[in-house]
Parts: sequence; C-alpha cells; structure tokens
Amino acid sequence: AKVVVHFLGASSRHGAEGNVDFGWLRKALAHVLQSPDLDLQVVLVGFIDEPMEVEVAMQHYATEQKGWPGVRVDCRRGMYHELVDSLGMPDLCVLGNAGFETHFAQWAPSMVLLRDRHVPMTATGYTSVDRMSHDAPAILEAAKVLGIKVLAPPAWNFAV
Repeated sequence: AKVVVHFLGASSRHGAEGNVDFGWLRKALAHVLQSPDLDLQVVLVGFIDEPMEVEVAMQHYATEQKGWPGVRVDCRRGMYHELVDSLGMPDLCVLGNAGFETHFAQWAPSMVLLRDRHVPMTATGYTSVDRMSHDAPAILEAAKVLGIKVLAPPAWNFAV
C-alpha cells in the first residue's frame, strides 16, 4: 500500500514542518491501515518566507530518510495551487498552521482546488483549547465561505 500526503504551508523552522518525524508517521499509518510494508510519500509545499528554506529542508530530510525505510520526502517552494499539476494526486492534504484569519486570500485558491478534486484536507493551527480562539473559528469560516464540508469540527488532538 502507498499513502501520499501533501503538507501545505511548509517551513524549515525547528518545531514546524521543517523537522517532522515522518518515520513515526509511517509506522503509525502502517499500524492503523494494517499494512506493514506501507510506503509513505510526503511532499512539503511552501517555504515561501526565505528562498533557501527549501534547500535546508531538503538537506534535513535527505539525511533523515536514510533511517526511515518506506518513507520518501520531497520539498517544493511555492504556492500549492501553482505547483499542483507537477505533484500528483495526494490521499490527504495537511494545511499547516494556516493562519486563515490573516492569510485566507493566499490559501483560498489551493483550498478550492482541493475541494473540487475531492481531496481530504485537515488544517492545523494555534488556538486556545479552552476558548477555541482565533484559528479554530477562522478554519470553520474559511470552510463555510469556500463551500467545504467539515467532517469534524476543530478540536485539540494529538497522537502518541
């Protein structure tokens, strides 16, 4: 089995998409999907803050992949909706720390494209769990404005 995940809004910042343990993610997906030979293909798209960010991330993942059997990581600089035709079809898109409340106009074309192609999306963000502050309502508003069906409302989730 093969799973293709596109992470949008990627950054090389430590603690963000620039150092995700995709080996762990592959093991978790292999367990859930009951597919021990699972191949995980990851494409990180973004790196728009600094021109060299994509190079830093590519070097990091080239080293990490050596210890992650069954994982392939590719990094691309640019906006997803401008690169999508060269990426192939994902099984899932993760919109990382999107900040829809201030960056909705940049995200909307990619979200519409994913909606029209029926690609499942999940969005992450920074929010207060108690109050479901800024990111949580902004995610719901973005989905409403763009006519995207929400399968599960924002929640504080993590996997171990």
